[in-house]
Amino acid sequence: MKLSEIVCALSNIVVNIMNGSSEDVEISSIATHSSQVRKGTLFICRKGNRFDSHLIASEMIYRGAVALRYFGVHASIMGTVQNVVGDEIFNSPVHTTPPAIELLGKMRKSLDHGDTHFIMEVSSHALKLKRVESVRFDVGVITNITRDHLELHGDFEDYRATKFHIADLLKDDGLMVISRDHVELAPIKERGKPVITYGKKKDADVRISEMVTSREGSEFVVETSGSRCAFRTKLIGFHNIYNLAAGITVLTTMGYKLEDLVEPVALFKGVEGRFQLLHSVSRMLGFDVIVDFAHTPDALYRVIQSARAITSGRVIVVFGAGGESDPGKRPIMGRVVSRFADVTIVTTDDPKSEDPDEIIEQVVKGITEGAPHLVVPDRREAIEMALTIANKNDTVIIAGRGHEEYMVLKDRKIPFKDAEVVEEIARRLCRKH
Repeated sequence: MKLSEIVCALSNIVVNIMNGSSEDVEISSIATHSSQVRKGTLFICRKGNRFDSHLIASEMIYRGAVALRYFGVHASIMGTVQNVVGDEIFNSPVHTTPPAIELLGKMRKSLDHGDTHFIMEVSSHALKLKRVESVRFDVGVITNITRDHLELHGDFEDYRATKFHIADLLKDDGLMVISRDHVELAPIKERGKPVITYGKKKDADVRISEMVTSREGSEFVVETSGSRCAFRTKLIGFHNIYNLAAGITVLTTMGYKLEDLVEPVALFKGVEGRFQLLHSVSRMLGFDVIVDFAHTPDALYRVIQSARAITSGRVIVVFGAGGESDPGKRPIMGRVVSRFADVTIVTTDDPKSEDPDEIIEQVVKGITEGAPHLVVPDRREAIEMALTIANKNDTVIIAGRGHEEYMVLKDRKIPFKDAEVVEEIARRLCRKH
């Protein structure tokens, strides 16, 4: 059966063809339940009493669905972890934000596909190197500004100014959304840009309160001038509450009511490699293991504090510093982890063209004197060490690489995905006992 035949039969109710290329694509089956999706499936999205399958449309394409019947807003997304542009799903091979010509090509593809929104993560590299200079944003979001990528910027002031440049790229009627608790407002107001803030502070436009986090998820309340709603999420950690609040704030500027957002927030499963609790491993070993992308002093502090909030035992952290990236932050990372974790294990993390032993030495220089720490250069051995010394009620954090699938060395890339390595080691340890 051809898609064109289905479209013809249902022409009075079909509003968009999401495969984006040809209606001659062959349809092998039709499904309304995600478990039935195979290669060649036409998946019918619908909102039921307990679940709205529009929310998993992108996942269905990944599983092999060649077409969807979709009603409502659809957006393309580009960022560090995964990109969804039209009917194309792909990982970011090199850049968080691609070069200008490639980016504009993706935007063109999204528009041709019928998407109405384009959501993108804009790195400081992209702003500094003018990759988004031809783009004009409806909404710009700044969640925080902390030290990173000084290998490019030279100093923090340049990094800070570069991040604020996003406000210069707004449309005439554009809007900045800013964390009132983490970002100063003056540089935005000096540009004469309208700002809406979110945060715990009383003068925030969108206020967060009653934040609670546990290993089952988090709860919080969001208030605006005219509404108040309680939210629940599967995501763990106060930093994730702030990230959700940023998204909620953006959606309220688009006309959505808080009550419209409660269910989508509750259903959102999170992003791979971002405070990712490995449930199967935790069940095997009897303690929690978390994989996170944290690779800056501030991010490490936040992930450790989030782990501390759900841990009755020790917090053990395995981490390293990447090569070709701001050597000045390395001892600071060592100081932060050794100060706030119970056990620090320093290892290798994408050294690239640099000597991994020298990077480790720079990290170790910042470790607080007397703080329990180990240096295990081989990352696999470091992870196994952490899993071996952990006890019941402890939490092990594997930080720095998150979702990444390869470790980049001077002369080669080797397959290395932290979550998979953890699971492999956990299974072997369980077999021994």
